[in-house]
Amino acid sequence: MADKRERRLADAVWAGDRAKAEELLAEGVSANSRNAVSSALRAAVCTRRPDLVELLLRHGADVEDRGDPRDRGSLLLRAVGEEPRSETLATVRLLVQHGAALDARDDEGATPLLVAVREAARRSPAVLGKMTADLTELLAALGGGLLDVPVEAPPEEQKAPETDRFAMVDTLLSLGARLDDRDAAGNTAAVIACLEQDEELLAGLRERGADDAEVAVAQLLEAASEGREAEVAALLARGVDSNRRFTRRGTPLSEAARDGHLAVVELLLQAGADPNLSESEGPEGDFNPLFRAVYSGHLEIVRRLLAAGADPLRKGPGGARVLDSAKSGAKGGHKKDAPWNEILTMLREALRQGPARIGLAPPDAEPPVAVELRAVLPELAGLAWSRTRAGGIEILECAPFPGKLTPDWDRLREIARRHGYAPFFAPWSLQDLEPEVEETERNLAAIDADTGRASIAGEIERWLQAVRAEAEEMADRGEEEEDDDEEDESLPKRLETLENGPIPRKPRELRLRLDGHHLVLLGGDPEAAIVLYGLGQPGLEPVLLASILKSWRETTGAELAASKGATLDLVLLKPIEDEAMIRRCALEIHVVDPDLEGARHLLGMTASRHWSFWWD
Repeated sequence: MADKRERRLADAVWAGDRAKAEELLAEGVSANSRNAVSSALRAAVCTRRPDLVELLLRHGADVEDRGDPRDRGSLLLRAVGEEPRSETLATVRLLVQHGAALDARDDEGATPLLVAVREAARRSPAVLGKMTADLTELLAALGGGLLDVPVEAPPEEQKAPETDRFAMVDTLLSLGARLDDRDAAGNTAAVIACLEQDEELLAGLRERGADDAEVAVAQLLEAASEGREAEVAALLARGVDSNRRFTRRGTPLSEAARDGHLAVVELLLQAGADPNLSESEGPEGDFNPLFRAVYSGHLEIVRRLLAAGADPLRKGPGGARVLDSAKSGAKGGHKKDAPWNEILTMLREALRQGPARIGLAPPDAEPPVAVELRAVLPELAGLAWSRTRAGGIEILECAPFPGKLTPDWDRLREIARRHGYAPFFAPWSLQDLEPEVEETERNLAAIDADTGRASIAGEIERWLQAVRAEAEEMADRGEEEEDDDEEDESLPKRLETLENGPIPRKPRELRLRLDGHHLVLLGGDPEAAIVLYGLGQPGLEPVLLASILKSWRETTGAELAASKGATLDLVLLKPIEDEAMIRRCALEIHVVDPDLEGARHLLGMTASRHWSFWWD
């Protein structure tokens, strides 16, 4: 009965029935009662009934409405966001007088006063005038008919007596709100007004004590964005901070770089603007001046930013790379008339000048290893070689083979190893990939065989749990396995085959079949190729996959040899002789590559010198 009456209180407030609300409160119903929608107090605030707000607060309603976590946000913020009618202002006064926090924050970190300033900007004569003009134009375009029905004016008592859009701001200031409050992006009331380009609102805030220094930094952003050189120079001469960030707008330098104002970019850099300052502190990166300039196709600004120390490897929004943005433009993605080839050349040159980069440069002469390898691979004759370093690893890469290739792997590996390299046949060039230097070096250093072994052990345990669960299900259904020669279907049958099935050994000549690949010689362990080329699969990122491969190399001698399409090819120096080891490796391969469902086939593959896996 109590629950029903409590819901009726909130319903009565939503309906504006003060008499019923008083009756229920007199009967002892809690002022914090709720219905399926909200609390009674929230209902009073939303329906603009200060008399009901006062009644509920007098009976002990929670001014912050903390009774239900589904109701997000301060009631004061909710009230401040409404049109500043007399009843709304009265509600705000009541809430603050009963303890509502003036330092409450919305999702953007704005206090009630900053919310009021934002709302005042939305009600500026310019904004309202444009809305009216747009609506008039739309009605004219739609024509007459039903749209010609006149709209009745609201009753006199419902009209807002306040015509001053500062009414809410003044109310909050009178209650103790502060003009120097800042939102999550560091913006004060004056900055918000300036960013909204609302001169009347800005002037009104200045009259009420807004800080002129805060106004100046916002003015610098606007002047930089619009290319007003004289104004930018004057503001910088006054010592205005050129490295302030603004929410959804960035920095003065990034604005000028995006909009192509070279002279303003020069002024800002001379005044100490940071060419690497991102527009937020996001861990995945964000827009920065160089990214803005490249994306917009402004060649000379790109040149000036690079000369000032802009980092071409600094991440953009979502971790995007500036080089990829330029490549997208070159492929016709955006700004088709921009000088993309020149921008790409400039960025690549900047990358080459950096330390330990991934990117290719021709060697001084044909590498000695290439001379010897021609005896094994005549296809190498006439192919150009490139050299680079990554994470301390020297890398040689040849141009792609013009056709199909079946190399003599044993002789090729012997020659490469004698010169200190691990061979790998890659379907793509590192020049095409151009991965990020720092991340690549960090990932190369993280390849660890113990990590690979631990990962495999965990996958085996999870797979065995799935086997047991499926066996129990089959037993509950009374099903039995059919003894046939078809590919293993159920998990229990696969396990039985891996543990006890025959191991076919088919002696055959080892021949990798490749088409249009590059021969890459790694001055280190072959698993490095996994990280360099970013190969992995869902749930098995490149570093972890490389760690697993390293554990197999240490245990069985299986070395990564090639990537073909979506497969990885591993070659063993000699087949595994120990039957228990074959079965163990077959199980490990199976849990790493669930697509290999044929346990019989897997046993035969593991007993050979050539292992092949799907990786995507």
